[in-house]
Amino acid sequence: MKYKAFALDLDGTLLVGEELPADNIKALQRAKAQGIEVMLATARWSQIAERTAQLMGISDLVIACSGAQVRDPKTGVDIFDHRRPA
Repeated sequence: MKYKAFALDLDGTLLVGEELPADNIKALQRAKAQGIEVMLATARWSQIAERTAQLMGISDLVIACSGAQVRDPKTGVDIFDHRRPA
């Protein structure tokens, strides 16, 4: 079975502290080159995940706010938003 996509947590998984190791960037870029969608997930705001994705050259969906928001960075549109109202 070939994988089509995977979601990867930022804090303590992809990021080491606040650093983004070069080996992690290379691994995700290899996955993208094989046609796999790489979605970043975080309990934090979508902007943090989008900034990290930009550093890696990835523009697939971002899962943020502990799963309450799914955002498409290419269009800037929320596909799903179930955050609590302000």
